[in-house]
Amino acid sequence: MMAVRETFSVAIDALRANKLRAILTSLGVIIGSAAIVLVVTVALTSQKFVIGQIEGIGSNLVWVELINAGSQGQPLNYELTIDDMNAVKATMPSVTEVAGTRELPMSVVVSGRERPVNLIGVTEGYQAIRRLIILRGRYFDASDMEDRSKVCLITKQVAERVFGFDNPLGGTIRMGELSFTVIGVFRERVSTFGLSEIKDESVIIPLTLMKYYTGVDVLRVLYAQVDHPENVPSVERQLARLLHSRHPAAAEYDVQTLAAILSAAKNISRKHSRPFSAPQKISPWRSPSFC
Repeated sequence: MMAVRETFSVAIDALRANKLRAILTSLGVIIGSAAIVLVVTVALTSQKFVIGQIEGIGSNLVWVELINAGSQGQPLNYELTIDDMNAVKATMPSVTEVAGTRELPMSVVVSGRERPVNLIGVTEGYQAIRRLIILRGRYFDASDMEDRSKVCLITKQVAERVFGFDNPLGGTIRMGELSFTVIGVFRERVSTFGLSEIKDESVIIPLTLMKYYTGVDVLRVLYAQVDHPENVPSVERQLARLLHSRHPAAAEYDVQTLAAILSAAKNISRKHSRPFSAPQKISPWRSPSFC
């Protein structure tokens, strides 16, 4: 007991003799501890946000792309088609909705200057699968698709750039040699930060219209919405088998889901939610990428 009192007394005397050093040391400890708490808090908050974004896109989503699509020498019968999309819906009971897309780089003229936009041909089920929010106007209906109507939906950014403060609905937007009537303004329900076909400045039109003018029945991406997340692995396998049965054996397709990304994000979140400890050597791993 005497030793403890003597040690404490010596420590107090040392602090009194070196007040500036004691203050600076204490300040360093406080700032260091606060920095650790702040970093861990920001990391956990960011992970929850990322997981929420992924779940908002839809954990029961399956999509497929042709590997090396558009490369020179790629046979046309390798490409995904609307018939493939219809076959998925007709033969897979667990699939509740399907959609297909195709992109073309285009430009619009704004104040005498050409501005690049991403022109996307979409099918009727695209809104439901990608959970698009219609800010103004409406989405395409069956007659738009069947009649190959020259109508389009634009992102909020395109609306502001082309029409300014004017109402874009009913307005005309010209891309290349074609003019389209704007019937709606949309945005993604959950932002994919440019990792999907939807960019900030995007215009979507009926895929049937794009097919009519290009003369090619081709999909860049085929989407399938599954009724329950537990059926995703089964649909993933069925989709791969179906495409290989409908196309030449040499054709290669990349079938992807959000399940792997969601699982990886949750694993990271669990690791970072543990009490803070000394850094350990972590093996590098390759995270899956979104379409």
